[in-house]
Amino acid sequence: AYMAPKVPTRDTGTAMLGISVARALRKNKKMTMTTSATASASSNCTSRTEARMVVVRSCMTRKSTDAGKSWKKLGLADSQMIAAIAVDAKDPNRFFVAVLGHPYGPNTERGIYRSTDGGATLTKVLFKDEYTSGNDVLIDPADPNTVYAAMWVQQQSYIEGGAFGGTGGGIFKSTDGGTTWKPLTDGLPDIIQANLAISQSNSKVLYAAIAGQAAAGEIGRAHV
Repeated sequence: AYMAPKVPTRDTGTAMLGISVARALRKNKKMTMTTSATASASSNCTSRTEARMVVVRSCMTRKSTDAGKSWKKLGLADSQMIAAIAVDAKDPNRFFVAVLGHPYGPNTERGIYRSTDGGATLTKVLFKDEYTSGNDVLIDPADPNTVYAAMWVQQQSYIEGGAFGGTGGGIFKSTDGGTTWKPLTDGLPDIIQANLAISQSNSKVLYAAIAGQAAAGEIGRAHV
C-alpha cells in the first residue's frame, strides 16, 4: 500500500509519486516534518511515518521537480488508489501508472496509464473493465519499448465477506512502448493477483509473485 518515490536516473531533482510525501528534516537529533503534499479526506487515504519521511496514500498522481520540496498534481483524481509508477530511465518525461481505482465500487479510471510529456497528459493504454485494476507496471531498463503490467480483478467491501476477486486480470507485455499489449500465459496458472520484478543482471528475466487459482480440493497454492 506504500510506495517510495520514483526518481529518474538522469534527473535526481525530479520525482513522480502515486502517493503524496512529506519531507522530514533532522534538527538537533529531533525529527520535524514539513508537509509538501496533503492527503485526500477520503477514508482510504492513510499515512505512515518512516525514518526520513511521512508517506501518505493520495488519490492522484503528483510530481516534484525540486527534489521533493514542492509537488504538482498531475491528474487521475478519481483513481483513489495508485499501485505503482514506472519512469523511463532514459526519458523522465515518459512514465506509466498502475491505477487500482475505487476500492469499494466500480469506476472506469483504473488500469494502466501512460504519459510522454511529463504528466501534462495521461492516456489509458491498458483497460479491461470497471472492476479490473492495474496492480503493477515495469519498464525494461534495457529496452524502454518493452513494458510489463499486472491486472487484478478485485473489489473491497464494507460488509465482511462482501469482497471479491477473480482471474480475469493477468500479466501483460507490450513491445511497442505500451500502445498494444498481449497476455503472458505460458507456464502460468490462472492468475488472481501478481507483483512483478525484472532481473537486474538480465532484463530478459521476469519474476512474478502470483496469487493463483487453487485447484479443486486444494486450499491454496503459492507460485513464484
